[in-house]
Parts: sequence; C-alpha cells; structure tokens
Amino acid sequence: MVAVDNNKYTARGLIHILWMFSLLCFGLQAQAATDIQQQRELFRQAEQALADNDTTLFARLNEQLQDYPLQPYLQYDALKKRLRDAEISEVEKFLQHHREYPFNYHLLSKWLDILADREDWHNYLKFYDNRSDTRYKCLALSARLHTGQVEDINQQIKPIWLSGYSQPKACDKPFAHFLDSYEPVTEVIWLRIEKAFKARRPSLARYLAKELDDKDQAIVNEWYQAHKHPAQRLPQLARQPDTMMNRKIIIHALDRLARRDSLEALELWQGLQSEFTFNQQQQQQIDKRIALSSALQHRPEAKRLLEDLPERIRSDNAYLWLARIHLRDEDWIGLIRTITAMPEHLNQEAEWSYWLA
Repeated sequence: MVAVDNNKYTARGLIHILWMFSLLCFGLQAQAATDIQQQRELFRQAEQALADNDTTLFARLNEQLQDYPLQPYLQYDALKKRLRDAEISEVEKFLQHHREYPFNYHLLSKWLDILADREDWHNYLKFYDNRSDTRYKCLALSARLHTGQVEDINQQIKPIWLSGYSQPKACDKPFAHFLDSYEPVTEVIWLRIEKAFKARRPSLARYLAKELDDKDQAIVNEWYQAHKHPAQRLPQLARQPDTMMNRKIIIHALDRLARRDSLEALELWQGLQSEFTFNQQQQQQIDKRIALSSALQHRPEAKRLLEDLPERIRSDNAYLWLARIHLRDEDWIGLIRTITAMPEHLNQEAEWSYWLA
C-alpha cells in the first residue's frame, strides 16, 4: 500500500488558491484602472461641453461621474458660470454641501458680490461669513445700515476707520455714518491722520484734513511739507512754539531725515532736545532711528550710537548691527558683551554661538 503525503498536497492546494487569488486581484486592479481612465475621459469631455455651453451633453456626462472624486469641481465650474441666474436656495445648498472644499470660499466671494450688486442686503447678511477681507466687512456694515441694524455699529466701523491706508470704496457709506454720528469726531480724524503719516501716506492725510477746520488743515499741511522736505522744514519748525502737535511733526520729520542722512538728523536732534519737551517715547524713537540709520549708512558714529542705546529699547536689528560692527573692528570684548546681552533667540543662533566660543 502506497503512503500519501497529505502535507504535500495541502501545500500544493494552498499555492493554487493563492495563485488564483492573485489573478483575481490583478483582474480587479486592471478593471479599476480601466474604469478610472474612462471616468477621466468623461470628465475631460464634460469640461469641454461646459466650455462649449452644451448644457444637454454636460448634464448627461455629469450624471455618469457620480462616483468620480473630482465631480464637485465640475459642478462648481458649472454653477460659477450661471451664478447670477442661480436661485438663492440652490447656492445655499451647494455651499453647505461643499463646505470643506477649497473652492467654497471663492464661490461665496462671488455670490456676496452679486448680492451686494443687487442691494439684496438681507441675503448678504444671511450668507456673510465674517471673513477678514475689509471690503466684505464694509459691505456687511452697509447691509446693516440699510436694514436698520445699527446698534453698536460704530464700534465695528471704528477699527476699520483707524487705518493709515486708503480703504475700499465699499467703506464710504459706513465711514459717512461714522463721521456723522461719532463723538468726538475730530479726535478720530486726527488719529487717522497721524496713522496715515506714519504709514507714509501723506496724500491720505491731506484728504482726511478736509473734514477739519481751517486752523487744523494748516497744521496738517505743515506736517505734509515736513514729510516731503524734512531737511528744509526742520530749521523752521525749531522756531515754532513747544506744542504737542509741533513736537509730533518734528519727530516725524527727524525720523524721515534720519533715513536719508543720519548725521544731519543727529546734529539737528542735539539742538532740538533743549528747545522742546519731547516725551520719553519720542526720544527713544529718534535715538533708535538715528542709530540704526547710521549703521545702514555705514557712518563712523554708528558704533557709539548703538552702544548708547539702553538695552531695554534695543531691537533685534540694533543688536545684530552692533555685533557685526564689533566683528568688523575685531573688538572681541565688545562682541562678547553684545552677544551676551542679546535676547536668547538671537544669541543661540549658530553664528553668534560660534563667535562667542
């Protein structure tokens, strides 16, 4: 009687099963690849139908792409093309259903523009998502004004108003309401004028001055001239009374001049300090500006000016410039002292750790 090796036949059977399974998997993969390729082709055809405005063909192709991952983008393109004619309920449903898609933000932007063009303020507020874009914020504020929702509205307008930069035209209506109803309005006009000069927007400052009386307009014009021609105006400003506004104009002009010629600014600054009662913040502002500008302009006095700055008011740039000047001069004691005094996030950088070692 012949013995049968059951283990041998069991192994062969297992190998056969695995072989058949691999063939099945390969077949499924091949079929899946074919299906994906077909869907890609259908998607391409649908894009072309959309471009050709063939709505019948597009609808038929779109129906065949129900399970295709990129179908929402196709639907987005289709809705975007006819957005002005779309029903409010359709847009709302689409936006809610596709909330996590990157195109959602852009589609809502276009829809908010359309609602604003229609002056459909109730629906604008319904769809508005509190986005940070200033234009849409101002449109929302206009919508509130049109619909009578004015409670605490000036507190929403004020941060937008207090910008040193020109704002979108959509802000005109909220700003008009703000200037008509805010008290004291002169104070917020002056605050914005100061911000405009600081942001190097002198033309905006002069435009804002139209809301002021003749005396204040003359002050703004003096500030404008000091901004444009600091070297010429500073000697004349030095002969003006020691008022708060004159001090502000002088500080602004010195800051401007120092960026061009730190040595000339330093000479004028040394004479002006005994004639005007500048506050500590103003003094520190000009000391820092002249010191940094002298370093940028490679003036020989830069090292002394940077060293004279109290550590509590030195900026990162002041430390870096001073360290580089010490390094250039091979002033190792000064370099050690400066690196040691640096904020931790600076002195732990590889460059300064190396030189300190």
